[in-house]
Amino acid sequence: MKYLSLILFATSVAGLFTEDFYRLLAKDNAQKNLIASPLSVEIAMAMAYMGAEGETADELRTALKLPMDKKQVASKYRKLLSDLQGREKDVILDLANRIYINNEYSLVPEYNEVLRNSFQAEAVPISVSNAKNAADIVNEWVSNQTRGKINEVVTPADMSPDLRALLLNAINFKGQWKYKFNKELSEQKDFQISETERIPVTMMTMRGTFKADYLYDLDAKVIELPYRNSSLSMLIFLPNKVDGLSELEDKIIGFSRPLSKTIVDLELPKFKIEFKEELNWLS
Repeated sequence: MKYLSLILFATSVAGLFTEDFYRLLAKDNAQKNLIASPLSVEIAMAMAYMGAEGETADELRTALKLPMDKKQVASKYRKLLSDLQGREKDVILDLANRIYINNEYSLVPEYNEVLRNSFQAEAVPISVSNAKNAADIVNEWVSNQTRGKINEVVTPADMSPDLRALLLNAINFKGQWKYKFNKELSEQKDFQISETERIPVTMMTMRGTFKADYLYDLDAKVIELPYRNSSLSMLIFLPNKVDGLSELEDKIIGFSRPLSKTIVDLELPKFKIEFKEELNWLS
């Protein structure tokens, strides 16, 4: 497997947007490890859609694959966010939305009410006359919502006098594997990143019963790693070909099929990913 791609929280109101988002992101970052939350982008764009009209609304609705009835859209997001925040026990799943409004402007009251009721989003006025102070306020909110994991999403340069509104979504997820790896079994091994190159990594090892399968039509293997006391899990796909990730990515979009329980000898490299992308190309 050459590169590692993670898409988090794929649950959404418009599942097809997740597929489109992943294709674009993977295409523009073919030579990078990437991690992303399509739901975060979808929520921010959906909040914009709820206040948009005309051509802008049409473009947002088309991109997100949303129905024309905005009351129906509001109801769906209200249910989605309520379900996400109420179903987990041991897993930490923080999901927060906020809009900062340049204090020289104000939101239409009806729109503000929709944001509050359906997106659990609070609209807060902010002064951009002091760009550094404004950036600090935004970054502090994000840091608090992610328990200090994300400390900067904007810079003073982003808080210009031309700013009208800033739509934010923050997600923080932390879970423990249902079946933990034994640290004492980890060892240094080579990880093949191309047909000719290998790098040393710390490889975690475990033998156990998991939902897993050989996917002959995808020319790959898949395994599901559940989190403890959670309805969430991680699906890991491994192409059989060393250079087969790009081909596999095109095939696994919308993957949904039952997996059989089987005894697996699992080796998984320890990894850490930091990823940042400007999404102007989505406009």
